[in-house]
Amino acid sequence: MRKKCPYCAEEIQEKAIKCKHCGEWIDDKTNEVIEISDRFARENKAREQGGLIGSYKIYFLYKLRYQTLDWKTRESPKGFWMFSLYYFLTVLIGVPLTFGLILIPLLPLCLIHNTISIPIRRLHDCGRSGWWLLILNLIPYLGQLIFLIFLIQSGDLEENEYGPVPID
Repeated sequence: MRKKCPYCAEEIQEKAIKCKHCGEWIDDKTNEVIEISDRFARENKAREQGGLIGSYKIYFLYKLRYQTLDWKTRESPKGFWMFSLYYFLTVLIGVPLTFGLILIPLLPLCLIHNTISIPIRRLHDCGRSGWWLLILNLIPYLGQLIFLIFLIQSGDLEENEYGPVPID
């Protein structure tokens, strides 16, 4: 029996998991496995470098490059706090050294997606919707305190509606 590839519409075998014509994976689970293995490969390469530079690559540069528009997954507490630390250090040390003091206010504008998406992913790790970020920021002082408590909490230990447990 044969079926059609959903990407190129060529006929392929019924049990095929990858199209021989266009090279696309037919099974969505396979795509997820490949994305996760690619992430492991990049992180392992950065870990081999070790030290501060390797950690900076894993927790800051990787998130800037590959997870900027990722609003639907989860973020571990360690990943969140390490990103926050490196973001602070980049603003405090890196920007004045490279661009001068004039561009410091522009850095948060360049990183606006990450400064919103990472707390949302952290809320997802605790099983909460990202709308909590908006709700809690509308309540002065008490909202920020509750939000800090949410950020400090450990995440769900099992897969929840937002995806599998973060790797960190």
